[in-house]
This record gives sequence, C-alpha cells and structure tokens, in this order.
Amino acid sequence: MKLTFVNVGYGEAVLAQYPDPVLEGKTRTLLVDGGSGCRQEYEDRASGRIAWRNI
Repeated sequence: MKLTFVNVGYGEAVLAQYPDPVLEGKTRTLLVDGGSGCRQEYEDRASGRIAWRNI
C-alpha cells in the first residue's frame, strides 16, 4: 500500500493506492479529502460533499 498525504488548502487529503484483491496485477486508488471543520463547506450539496460527523 502506498499512502500520499496532500495539503489541499483547507485541510488534508490522503491518496491511497493498493493492489486490487480481485484483478491480479491491477491497482485500486482511493482519495479521501478531509476538508475543514467549516459548516459552510457542507451546506451546498452541489459540490458532492457530505459531513460524516456532526460539525
């Protein structure tokens, strides 16, 4: 597994790259954007952002 931590301005993002458990020789990629704790970031759902915790 390879983890890359990225400063994206208002928080951090983590890019995870790991072997695909189903397709041999292939890689899966997952990007998690931490965002910030600003409630306004999550009010407009058009961005696709959702809050996973009460903020």
